[in-house]
Amino acid sequence: MQVILKNGRAITIRLKTSNDGEALGEMLENCSERTYHFFHPYPLTRESGLKVAADEKNISFIAFADDGAAVGYILIGREGDVPTLGICVRDGWQGLGVGRALMERVIAEAKTVGKKGIQLTVMKDNARGIALYQSVGFVIDGDAPDPVGPSYHMTLRFM
Repeated sequence: MQVILKNGRAITIRLKTSNDGEALGEMLENCSERTYHFFHPYPLTRESGLKVAADEKNISFIAFADDGAAVGYILIGREGDVPTLGICVRDGWQGLGVGRALMERVIAEAKTVGKKGIQLTVMKDNARGIALYQSVGFVIDGDAPDPVGPSYHMTLRFM
């Protein structure tokens, strides 16, 4: 699936394969401290990219730039009626629509495979993330425990 971003550049979003580990690892290794702050507690390393690519317990989509670089990914668990979502967008690509495109793709897939909704945890100081999640239908259910800082639990329920 090709998506045109706010800056006019195109990205391609597709299901991840086990061969995507190096591209994911390179993206994660190049994330800033700020991105890591919002993405914790998951390590932003080459090894974690390889693990995500090899993990069959999740449904994962990756966004690629036209030069083949991974610019974002999203995942939900295969188990449970309301799986947990994780998303990371590469620095320099945030705010352009990559996150929204990934969210829309994983929401459509979750509905297709019969999920009843999706849940996530977001830090309260991640205003951009909260705005994105609310714009696609997530609601704040309350506070979520997080040793790094105050966080919300959010849920998107499907009808």
